[in-house]
Amino acid sequence: MVVNKFAEGCDWLFYLMRLNILWLRYSLFGGVFFSLIPATVTVYDCLRKLMIEQNASQVSIMYRTYYRCNRPRYKQTSIYVFLMIVVILFMFKFLGTYPSPPFLFEFTLRSHLFLWLLLSIVFFPVHAYFRLSAAKMVLQPLAFIFICPIQTLGSVLIIGGTLTVYQLFPLIGICLGIALPAYGISRLFFKKFIDMQERFF
Repeated sequence: MVVNKFAEGCDWLFYLMRLNILWLRYSLFGGVFFSLIPATVTVYDCLRKLMIEQNASQVSIMYRTYYRCNRPRYKQTSIYVFLMIVVILFMFKFLGTYPSPPFLFEFTLRSHLFLWLLLSIVFFPVHAYFRLSAAKMVLQPLAFIFICPIQTLGSVLIIGGTLTVYQLFPLIGICLGIALPAYGISRLFFKKFIDMQERFF
């Protein structure tokens, strides 16, 4: 029994390592600007498939299949995200020109930045479970921040905890990378999203 659990744990870790390598490969060699979002959504697609079917085999084929569907779908979204990052950086640069920035302006800017950070966390698992129209690609994940506040907060804690572990043990970060926090976030949203799929989608 203990041997079987150990073997299952090793298989799980090996799966996450392969998933992280695939994410790096497709993100870098596909061109970071247009590949980062589809490659990350594909990670969550593979984890959703793993949790539903409990089958960790053929991850390379699965990843390639999902990525080929996701890349053209999120090309326009990548452009919007890039423009938003430019706007946010410009606003913070503008904020830095004030010796004492207006409180309301600074509060509004930092609140929007925090909201966008939450959106960047929720965006990927939402798109792995729900096929959204172009008009709802951003609005629906934004709504899920408020629909699933516990899961959203839990995801922030998972990312914070993972980054702390990676700082203490850099080799773990190199091996598991994005796959470990993505697994934790996927597991957190899994039951909620499956239930919502059956009821509303």
